[in-house]
Amino acid sequence: MLKNKKKIFQYVSVVAFVFMLGIGVMLASNTVSAASKRSVTVHVKNSIGWKKICIYNYDGDGEIAGSWPGTAMKKDKNNKGWYTYTFKTSSELNIVFNSGTKKGPQTNDIKHVKNNKKDVWVQISRGSKDKNDMGVAVAGKAKKLKKAPASYKKTATKKTTKKK
Repeated sequence: MLKNKKKIFQYVSVVAFVFMLGIGVMLASNTVSAASKRSVTVHVKNSIGWKKICIYNYDGDGEIAGSWPGTAMKKDKNNKGWYTYTFKTSSELNIVFNSGTKKGPQTNDIKHVKNNKKDVWVQISRGSKDKNDMGVAVAGKAKKLKKAPASYKKTATKKTTKKK
């Protein structure tokens, strides 16, 4: 009887150890992924005249901006026709812009947007009669720019001073 209790105790000890080891690995992996997420702000010039610009992403960390058609981008108050959206991601992004309806017009895909870029600049212009990889007509042509256009007014950040 004593031998059986000893074997049961050993078995339970091994199972508990494996369970605790698994929890430790899960916690460590969550900490690493949270720490490696970076902010990437996408700036889009709406040269096509859509009333609303939605941003959708896929791959990497999943659909961060939500399922299709994504999330409405915020108008940039200081720059007419510009919209922004900030992602927190640990991987590359693939992005599509659209007018905010499930079957409405959309752009071509912008693929492999690196998460080591703080700002990404895109201009949307009239598309062609081409279709994307899903067979949907590309109504807007999205082109990634190398840097912010000279006409873009950067917002000044307010300096705060501590009271003594």
